[in-house]
Amino acid sequence: MGCSHARPVDCDWLNDYKPTDAVMRHWILNVGQYLAMRGGIYMKRTHAGGSISDVFVAESFLWRFRYQIHGALRIVAGYAFMLHGAQKIFGILGAESPVDYLSLRGLAGVIELVGGALIMVGLFTSLVAFLACGLMATAYFMGHVAPNGGLWAPLTNGGETAVLYCFIFLFLAAAGGGAMSLDRLRSDR
Repeated sequence: MGCSHARPVDCDWLNDYKPTDAVMRHWILNVGQYLAMRGGIYMKRTHAGGSISDVFVAESFLWRFRYQIHGALRIVAGYAFMLHGAQKIFGILGAESPVDYLSLRGLAGVIELVGGALIMVGLFTSLVAFLACGLMATAYFMGHVAPNGGLWAPLTNGGETAVLYCFIFLFLAAAGGGAMSLDRLRSDR
């Protein structure tokens, strides 16, 4: 079968071509260096099993803004969480009346108000976010699953906000306050 330039997949030599490891390594390094110059990926040298190997890690456009995005996530989540607490404690933002401070909802409101403010400014972020994560997990199971059922269906039981807060705060508990936080200022001293 002959090779046609209009249909290169019909080329016998192309279909049967199996490059050697040396050819592939040379090709990958050259393409990797070209893309690295263009800012598309970066190369990292690793020591795997005593030998040095080149690892190419894909880098998205937003990767270079990861610290700012982390900070924005923390600030916005903390602010929104704080508003939920203000709604419960002060009876504002659409609430009928303030909740009883000595009730479970009152305790949740205090944690949301104070914890949201601390998360927003990035002070004691890991500890407060872990507490808020536990609060949201409890809120999901007690306030959404128990009365409405549907453990695996947060959309039908109305608990999607609690689930999202729970996992955002779990991330913040693990990652900390980030670069734009009071925790960072405290640790730099």
